[in-house]
Amino acid sequence: MSKIVFDVGYLEERLLAAAAILCFEKHKRPDYPHVEKTYSNVSVLSSWWYIEKTLMLVVPALRIILDFYKEAKAKLEYRYNEVEKGLDYREACNKIIHALDICPEKVDGYLTGLVFLKGKKNNKTWDAEIDLNKFIANSLYILVQYDENWAISSRNGDAF
Repeated sequence: MSKIVFDVGYLEERLLAAAAILCFEKHKRPDYPHVEKTYSNVSVLSSWWYIEKTLMLVVPALRIILDFYKEAKAKLEYRYNEVEKGLDYREACNKIIHALDICPEKVDGYLTGLVFLKGKKNNKTWDAEIDLNKFIANSLYILVQYDENWAISSRNGDAF
């Protein structure tokens, strides 16, 4: 059976860059005076833009990977069981994909890593909170497993 083959390295690079931005945002705050002045001018808007675009690119691919594991009845391990307030990883992916509004939490003008999502399903509105630090850690953990599992990733030559 032929499957989609993802460039796992590219997806990992995007996620690692997003994680670095979140880490940098934390250390950009005034209570971390050792950060170089050059980097302290990176705007929250450009940081959030990159993170949001990364989510839009990576999350659909991750949802497909989750479906591959489900179809193969293969076990997938997670770094964190919940990414925030009762949401498991799959639900968090669905919320990100179907959200009509995604808003990052900012404290004193800096990103915290928490995002608020709103959407609609069957004429009912929903909202959710996701800790992007946990979500990104889970995403990277899943990509490593996918890359190493040739039966799931179809890297044994069957895909093309």
